[in-house]
Amino acid sequence: MKNYIQARNEGLNKSVLHAIQKRVEAENTISRDNLVSLINGCYVAAGERAIRQAINDLRHEGYPICSTGGTDGGYWWAKDANELYEFIHREIEPRMADLSEQRKAMMLYAVQHTEIQPHLLEV
Repeated sequence: MKNYIQARNEGLNKSVLHAIQKRVEAENTISRDNLVSLINGCYVAAGERAIRQAINDLRHEGYPICSTGGTDGGYWWAKDANELYEFIHREIEPRMADLSEQRKAMMLYAVQHTEIQPHLLEV
């Protein structure tokens, strides 16, 4: 049996999905502020952090939700595989590379400045 929080999160995820599916292709983005206002005005009450988490959850389920930052940025539904690939290549892959570099530097620091053995850091 689902608890209240699980049911609320599923409802929020469905609301966010419904709102973004109407915004097909990059020229039809919805800004984060407008998405928060739309969700709070029409669906369920949720803050920016909860909506970002809902988008993350939906992406983990494989939904092609793209985004870009900046003043003209926002969220949209990829119109096709090419647009989705471009988003992955432009936004996700650089984040993965950056996180990998951060991990490497932090592990090196831990080995050099703590008693942690290198083999304990490898997962």
